[in-house]
Amino acid sequence: MKKAIRIISLILLVIVIIMIAFFIDTYLGIKRGDFIKWDNQWYSKEQIKEKFPPQYINTPAKNTPEEVYKIFRDALLAGDIEKALEQITVESRNNYNNFFYDKEVLNKFKDSLPEKFIFKKRSENENNLYFDWDRGDGYEHTLSFVKDINGYWKIDQI
Repeated sequence: MKKAIRIISLILLVIVIIMIAFFIDTYLGIKRGDFIKWDNQWYSKEQIKEKFPPQYINTPAKNTPEEVYKIFRDALLAGDIEKALEQITVESRNNYNNFFYDKEVLNKFKDSLPEKFIFKKRSENENNLYFDWDRGDGYEHTLSFVKDINGYWKIDQI
């Protein structure tokens, strides 16, 4: 009987030591950044990559921001608001929809659009371009473009 109690105690001690080692390893992994907490659940880096793949990859561009701007400007000047809105990202389109249907505001805006793409590039990366735009009103304006997953540049902010 004493021998059985010793064996059971030894097995329990080994289990406790293994559990302590597991918790220490997990704690150190969290400190190293091997595990990330998201929505009250812990994930390894591999699980995060699997569950949340990158939103954008660097695909070759199929158009240029200059082309997008020209199509946008020409469509607005021709009164084709739908075609102009197609040059804007889906996320930003609603912000400009009401704006473009206000004739007075639209006419002032059309007058401020330069004929040529003469904006000063502020910053860029694979999927985003930012330009400074001097509209002559003393304010700093930004023109930004986003490349979608298919490689098409769209206006994000104008």
